Amino acid sequence: MLVRVDPEGEPDDPTDTSVMEIEEWVAEGDRRGIRVIGDRLRPPQEARVVKRRAGDVLVTDGPFAETREWIAGFDLLQGDDRDEVVEFASRHPMAKGGRIELREVWPFDDGPAAGEPELGEAVRDRGPFTVLQLVCDTADGEPWDAAAGDEFGVWFAEQERDRYIATGGRLRPSSEATTLRRRGGELLVTQGPFAETTEFVSGFDVLTCDTLEQAAAYASRHPMSRVGAIELRQVWPFEGE
Repeated sequence: MLVRVDPEGEPDDPTDTSVMEIEEWVAEGDRRGIRVIGDRLRPPQEARVVKRRAGDVLVTDGPFAETREWIAGFDLLQGDDRDEVVEFASRHPMAKGGRIELREVWPFDDGPAAGEPELGEAVRDRGPFTVLQLVCDTADGEPWDAAAGDEFGVWFAEQERDRYIATGGRLRPSSEATTLRRRGGELLVTQGPFAETTEFVSGFDVLTCDTLEQAAAYASRHPMSRVGAIELRQVWPFEGE
């Protein structure tokens, strides 16, 4: 679940019972076991983007794509069926103030070692996470080839050694996204991406790194830093968390 800011969103109205206060939404999701982990993110201008091009590592400030509908937070959800997840996500306050994008996790054929996320207590027991790593497809990336496959094996062995990933996974294509918005008191559910773009999030990892610089060093060895781009966003817990 990607929580996105939408310039056409409606202002907060405490009398609107179609959405919940964020603290209530989180508490319900945790109680019902639908919400695994999640948090809001530092503003996009504080992001770091890591790319490798022609053998050089390029680290830049700001998001990987300039867009008005930037990602403000995320949650990893699990449910008995799609309808349960959609119903719960639709009551998030940003369904009204922004929009909610739901993307199904898409495990690789060879199982958890290649990207199927751990769920439940195994994730929570890893300790506090500090960075969301967004794996992005971009128009200027190099083609996926045998070398990228080898790089993935090296990268996976590194994270297994250092244990800096709490969970992560590949996502179903953006064309299969479900977008939720509440406008004028009505819930609008649409299929497909909110905006047509050649740059989109194709996977994620939740990191437990000490610094953003450490996360960038790990990201520079991920094969998608060459094939696409890696956007790093620090989490921004609410007061009292």
